[in-house]
Amino acid sequence: MDVAEELIQTQGCNAFSYRDLSERIGIKTSSIHYHFNTKKDLVTAVMIRYHETFLEQLDVLKSEDSPKKKFTIYISLFVKTFRRGRRICLCASLASDLEALPEDTCHLVTHFVAAQERWLSEILRQGIDQGEFRRLDDINQTARNVFYTLQGAMLMARTSSVERIEDAGKWILTVLKP
Repeated sequence: MDVAEELIQTQGCNAFSYRDLSERIGIKTSSIHYHFNTKKDLVTAVMIRYHETFLEQLDVLKSEDSPKKKFTIYISLFVKTFRRGRRICLCASLASDLEALPEDTCHLVTHFVAAQERWLSEILRQGIDQGEFRRLDDINQTARNVFYTLQGAMLMARTSSVERIEDAGKWILTVLKP
């Protein structure tokens, strides 16, 4: 699953096969098929694990009092992901192949996006209440824009460098200043 996640994040879902996995891992394709009957099953399992891992990372931030600090750490997750071999978010990679994915995997991708937007909305509300962020006309729209900006910055970082993501993060924090 680690190798499949890496390949999806670096090459896309449709750019690798079980043969690619077997060569990288050093096992027969039949061994992969034993655990994941189809590639769709594998991709679904990878997305479930990715979502759970990301939510665990966000859950750790509950102990952090400052919403601005939570945002800074959240942005750093995108930077760290990219620095691991120029990877993009699994969600963004799968979104580019959404029309070719099974319905249950599509649902997982859209659920991931919605969960990110809810989390960001909650942190924005906390930041406004604590005076760390300015008042916003539409918190939910701002949360979507933050998420989409970071996703887009990851994609564009492939054309140059990780600084695209860091710059996007700095811009977000500047826009949110009270």
